[in-house]
Amino acid sequence: MPLNSSFIAYHTDIARGAYMRPDAFKQVLAHAADSGFTHVVPYLENMIKLPAMAKACPSCAYTPEVWQDFQQTAINLGIELVPHFNVIGHSQQICQAYPELAGELDSVEMDVTTEVAQTWTRQALSEYCEFSRSEWFLIGGDEWLAPRHLLQNPLFNVARAWADQINLAVEVLKQYNRTPIVWHDMLMHYPEALELVSKDAVIAFWFYDVDSDYAAIRLLQDHGFRVIMASGLSGGYVSERRILAAQQGVAAVEKYDADGYMITSWEKQRFESQKLITQAIGRIVRGEEPLPEVIVQTESLRETYRGFETPLPALNDRLEEMKQWLKDPAWDSFPKHRACQLAWLEQDAEADLASYVKYHYPEGPFYDYIRQGKNIAPLYRGNGLHLEVDEAEPEGVMLLLCNGRERLRLYPRFGPTLQDWAIGEYQIIPHTLPAFLKRGRPQGGGYRSYSAVGGLRPIWALGTHHNPCILWQYKWDWNVLEETAERIVVELTQSFHHVDMRYRLTMVAGQPGFLIELDGVNKLPHARVGYNWNIVLDFNAGEIPHAIFKWDAEGDTRTLRVAEQLDGAFMVPAAGDLTFATSKYELLIQPETASTHGYFVDWGLTCITPDLRSNYRPVAEGETLSTRWRFTAKTPPQH
Repeated sequence: MPLNSSFIAYHTDIARGAYMRPDAFKQVLAHAADSGFTHVVPYLENMIKLPAMAKACPSCAYTPEVWQDFQQTAINLGIELVPHFNVIGHSQQICQAYPELAGELDSVEMDVTTEVAQTWTRQALSEYCEFSRSEWFLIGGDEWLAPRHLLQNPLFNVARAWADQINLAVEVLKQYNRTPIVWHDMLMHYPEALELVSKDAVIAFWFYDVDSDYAAIRLLQDHGFRVIMASGLSGGYVSERRILAAQQGVAAVEKYDADGYMITSWEKQRFESQKLITQAIGRIVRGEEPLPEVIVQTESLRETYRGFETPLPALNDRLEEMKQWLKDPAWDSFPKHRACQLAWLEQDAEADLASYVKYHYPEGPFYDYIRQGKNIAPLYRGNGLHLEVDEAEPEGVMLLLCNGRERLRLYPRFGPTLQDWAIGEYQIIPHTLPAFLKRGRPQGGGYRSYSAVGGLRPIWALGTHHNPCILWQYKWDWNVLEETAERIVVELTQSFHHVDMRYRLTMVAGQPGFLIELDGVNKLPHARVGYNWNIVLDFNAGEIPHAIFKWDAEGDTRTLRVAEQLDGAFMVPAAGDLTFATSKYELLIQPETASTHGYFVDWGLTCITPDLRSNYRPVAEGETLSTRWRFTAKTPPQH
């Protein structure tokens, strides 16, 4: 049965990824109309050049005249173009251009408690309403990160501040006979707001994945709100999982007699995929059969690849299948999207970029991503040895070294911090830095500033347990000394007041693991020095019965079971090579024999951290202390 609703909207993000050219966006309007949508909602952020926010806009932002042209195109097609403007939340680009709206220099969100922010909100909405004509107006409101300086006040009420800003916007829009749409999530995080927000706002309940029911629609209705159900296509993929989510979302509209339905797609949304998306969801809202299975198969495989940062052999083996699927006649209706998929498969960055600039402005974050070929440095890039360098904030430079199924990452901003060491799907050292940074990055160089980052990191130890200068508290310089198909050597260096350090990591094609070489030049007149290591392993409580340490001593193999050492930290009296074995992997640590005097094992909640202890010895001023360590891991045989 077709969906019986006067509001069936197609929402596409053209602000946080691909800046669509006007002719391309007009074609999106036509695709939506042909597919049965009644409304189109472009996510804009700073892509609409209002006088109140002109300084925050990219050069290609849509002017009022361009918007009116879009609006007339939509009217001619028999659909409605809905304005979008975030009145709270997702205001980083605005606050960067207008810092007075943030209230504090380091804030990335608007301080809506100030008169200047409230005046600006009224002005921006009024300017927009002067040239837009839709009955509806999406004002956002999702994911507001209240500025830190507000949260420091124990009397500050997030729910009330958020609701006051929403209500201010609602009052402005009522003067222009507009119906504001607000995302639901802040109402759930701060339930007090359910009673504070004006019932003139229509709530868009978003849930972008499969569920058996969407009972929150009823909850919102019980509090007096009209509600629109919003499903989503993560990454824009029309996969089996996303199709099912959309089908269940449409069913929820009928079950709860909701006031409309919206399909959303977010970030990195290219014009080339728009026809496929609108037709796929259009079939669902019209009660028709979904897209042919071969298309959904192709999209599902591509979405699966998106979740891996190194190739899994089981996925690699299916890429040839994907090429065959793209030859199916069902794809003839979507030639632009098929061409993008083929460019990805064939690593044809030139063709991908040519397609992109035909339909999008050569500007913005997604353009930079495409221009640098990152869209086609696919995760299945091959089983050879290669190095990838990327940079982002706040991580800084990231060096990704891959050797067949094996990978690792180095983050020079956090010293020689090695993370995400894995072989295929088997993780040896977890990738914990992104989660650490989400909690707010402390100042580098502070005492134990980055101790929670984890990973594998060296310590230049001065004979004390605290090791007064922990090397990974500081940003290091880096250089690629060698990069061939057979061998990659990366060097990191840093000069401290007491030591000059050089760290080299080498990977050899086809040879598992990696070699680390360290040179430290002592700068103190009196020092007793040794190299220590800290290595945080992927290890959870379920592995305790399986985990053992193994080493050779006096011609015999010695073992120590982790399950027998549950009282806390302990020493493993191995003077040389040490193996740590779990059911998932076997890690071999091979130091220079003279550099090691036992392994001290410390504990964390979900990890085991052998602090690899060295021999301390007097080192003269200007003397160089060197060491070499090899780390090798084995995982279960591939099936």
